[in-house]
Amino acid sequence: MKYLQITCTIISALFVAALFPCGMIFGWTIASFLLIGAFLFFGLMLLCKQNTKSTTNDEPMQPTEQNVPSEETNDDTK
Repeated sequence: MKYLQITCTIISALFVAALFPCGMIFGWTIASFLLIGAFLFFGLMLLCKQNTKSTTNDEPMQPTEQNVPSEETNDDTK
């Protein structure tokens, strides 16, 4: 999902970068289609970002020997 998020971000940025040159050359109607496409790819990027956040935070941390305090105490002072 991370690659899809990066791809959508790049496509959205390219649409925004092409907005004014295409608007000046071909007309603002075509530029409006580029603007709509940029918003769609931006929304898809946010959807991918939200999806990757929810999948990584759903799993609770499993206790291991390293992060669980032991009940045994070593008393070497005797």
